[in-house]
Amino acid sequence: MPDDESYELVVGMLFLTDQIDVALRYVDLTLKSGYMLSMRVFAECVRSCVNKGRLDALVSIIERCKTMDQNKALSPSWNMCIFIADIAICIMGDPTRSLRQKKAPQPESYLAKIYADAALGNLQRAFSTLHEFETAYRNSPKEAEEDIFSPFTSLHPLVMASSRKGFETLDTVCLLICKSFCSHNSFIIVG
Repeated sequence: MPDDESYELVVGMLFLTDQIDVALRYVDLTLKSGYMLSMRVFAECVRSCVNKGRLDALVSIIERCKTMDQNKALSPSWNMCIFIADIAICIMGDPTRSLRQKKAPQPESYLAKIYADAALGNLQRAFSTLHEFETAYRNSPKEAEEDIFSPFTSLHPLVMASSRKGFETLDTVCLLICKSFCSHNSFIIVG
């Protein structure tokens, strides 16, 4: 029987040569054999599944890993989470995939991207996504009822990230907000 290193070698080569279906079968065999997936193979699996639109297979692998003691610790890195969130927003907001042809991404997709960017300290991207989110949902009475723009609930992680280093971060946030407001509303700051 092959060991975990043999599976890792084969799976890694299959992902590198873009043979995703065969690679996923070997990942399945690795998990069925009770072996641990290496972080390298797991990351390549995430990247390949996202790039090829095989999110169903990715979800299945992640769910199976969570049920196995030796694979519970596997999780995508923060950068990989941002990558997944970016892809999810394109899929959720892609007019060619929407039955209504003009459907905006789900609020949860925007919030996931905002949380990931805020956690990584990329406040400029977080506020840019917040602006897109507000533009898409500002006139939606259903979403307004759920208070999706509340700094005390849904946007709390962004608020916390904005005040992480005290006044230094708050100054940066104020500057970002001013630049964003002015560029979107064609105002000129006279200094």
